[in-house]
Amino acid sequence: STTSSTDVTECDSYNWNGQTYTVSDTYTFQTLNAAGCDSTATLNLTILESSTSSTDVTECDSYTWNGQTYTVSDTYTYQTLNADGCDSTATLNLTIPESVVYNQSFDICAGDSVVVGSSVYYDEDVYTDVFLASNNCDSTVVTTVTVETPPVVSIIGQTIITPFTQYTYVISQAAGYNITWSVVNGNVTGGQGTTTASVFWDANGFGEVIVFLDNGVCTISDTLEVGGDPTGIASISESEIVIHPNPSDGVFRVRSTENHILGCRVYNSIGELIVSRHTHGTSEFDLDLSNYANGLYTVLVVFEEKAASRKVVKR
Repeated sequence: STTSSTDVTECDSYNWNGQTYTVSDTYTFQTLNAAGCDSTATLNLTILESSTSSTDVTECDSYTWNGQTYTVSDTYTYQTLNADGCDSTATLNLTIPESVVYNQSFDICAGDSVVVGSSVYYDEDVYTDVFLASNNCDSTVVTTVTVETPPVVSIIGQTIITPFTQYTYVISQAAGYNITWSVVNGNVTGGQGTTTASVFWDANGFGEVIVFLDNGVCTISDTLEVGGDPTGIASISESEIVIHPNPSDGVFRVRSTENHILGCRVYNSIGELIVSRHTHGTSEFDLDLSNYANGLYTVLVVFEEKAASRKVVKR
């Protein structure tokens, strides 16, 4: 009789004498040798296992795994050998959400601003802000800001006016702007929408010319205050207008006993208009000349259909 013994190490399974083995153990096989006697073969089998792994990954835009960069959501595998020298298969379940880039542009008027998140932009430039989107990836907002500087607008025209008389008021050319004229205590009789307006004043002898310019980006305006000539105003009785104290250190109390006061205008000693004020039909108000030099001033008090002037002294 004969015997034999074999040591074998194999991954996962081993086929021996027509039998497949998957478990480490000692196995024997009986047969006859060439002499017709018993032959016993012994197999000392060690079975090592292959390994597998699976990983779920969510990554923005791209993901690098085992030296390979992936940009598409899919299932990927990687083959290698484990520590026992058997196959090792790694599976990657990859989800790639995309970052987002959003472009926006704004035309603003000088002094205005654009708000993006917590950022406020006033100057002309291209700005980039990065936020976290709902998919936890970057959301990049690129903002282009263009700043327009509006023209300087100034109304030119008569400021000392005669009631029931028409005057012309002009602004410099403002190309590309829509022009709207407005008048307080008068009417625009011509030139609406142009740089030259005709205005007819009513009996108040006190009012304003206002012009608005708009081009869809910038809105600008100018106001010119007008009033009757303080010289030559028909006198009203002293009892109808009371201004006290006079002289004063700066604040005068103006009171009417007969009429509602619409406003007043104050002229200095050389006829320059220094104060123009609406009082909206009150019967008395305080006139503050504290910030002006000491001297003689003319106060023009305007009523519904008449006006009167009084001299005051600021000391």
